[in-house]
Amino acid sequence: MQRREFITLLGSAAASSVCWPRAASAQTTSIFRLGTLGPRDPFDDKSPFGSILIRVLAQRGYTLGQNLAFDARGAMGDMHRVPQLLQEMKADKVRVMLVEDFRSHRFPDLIAQQTGAKAVYVPLAVDAEPGVDNYFKLFDTIVGRMAAAFK
Repeated sequence: MQRREFITLLGSAAASSVCWPRAASAQTTSIFRLGTLGPRDPFDDKSPFGSILIRVLAQRGYTLGQNLAFDARGAMGDMHRVPQLLQEMKADKVRVMLVEDFRSHRFPDLIAQQTGAKAVYVPLAVDAEPGVDNYFKLFDTIVGRMAAAFK
């Protein structure tokens, strides 16, 4: 089995194990804006992890293009672009920003403060946090934290 097929299979399995009330999310007409900002290429819905995340969110009632927007931005190695990207995030009213939790929270907290988005810190990999010892728990942790931030 190739890595991509394994990740897709794993993501589908993880999606079925995550508890996220569908009824509550289906009743809202709000657009939930999920944003990412990275120093290089944007992490988006076409990336391996992003596509799994979008699939998991769809199974929980958050559908891309309907009640979910995924705003992916990347500085493409040019850190001088970051202020412009922050302005775009603020103008687009990004509500939730996923942050890989392996460095200082200072910069992501500053971005959240400047854009009005809520920084949601998520583990980068299995065993990156206590209790996140397999891929099911990794996705459960990520989606659970996002669900709480969207409320």
